[in-house]
Amino acid sequence: METAGNAPINVVAILNGSKKIRKSIREAVLYFQNRSAYHLEIERSQYPRHASVLAGQEKKNNVQILLVAGGDGTFHEIINGFDYSL
Repeated sequence: METAGNAPINVVAILNGSKKIRKSIREAVLYFQNRSAYHLEIERSQYPRHASVLAGQEKKNNVQILLVAGGDGTFHEIINGFDYSL
């Protein structure tokens, strides 16, 4: 799966910086890192509501795939970041 002109698909992983990275997340990151069709960036939240800021920035950057790792709170922050970055 590639975008027009064979440019890599932009993938951003936003991880809760206060949580340990689980094996399933490491495997997902490795999947995207090991395929030339994707360009992966990894962001870790550093303070409360930082995931919202990161999500809003990625929405403005037109990220094509957004991976989220954390819990309900992190997921809520991501949704808010997308909602308020209009």
